[in-house]
Amino acid sequence: MRCITIKVSLLAANRRDAKDPAPTVNKLLILDDETGTTPLRSILREAVLEKLGELQFKAEDEEIKTIIGTGGTDLTALLDHPSKLLPEHFDTIHATIIPA
Repeated sequence: MRCITIKVSLLAANRRDAKDPAPTVNKLLILDDETGTTPLRSILREAVLEKLGELQFKAEDEEIKTIIGTGGTDLTALLDHPSKLLPEHFDTIHATIIPA
């Protein structure tokens, strides 16, 4: 079992307060045998909708501007893979989204 923090920001044009640099979503995720089989795309969608249920966000490719892991690694290629495949040294995932 391990923990990952998911931080999601909306692009400035869509943010309620564009001057606030804090992420819109900041969620601690515990990866265990059950959550480790969930694709990263689904985890991202659930985290956003849990916090911002009024958004129309399906986590499709055109809605995800960037998704990077600890150290700046682009995680776009891992979006449809189980989250347990994330390298062990990743403890934070930063995503920038453009909701529909």
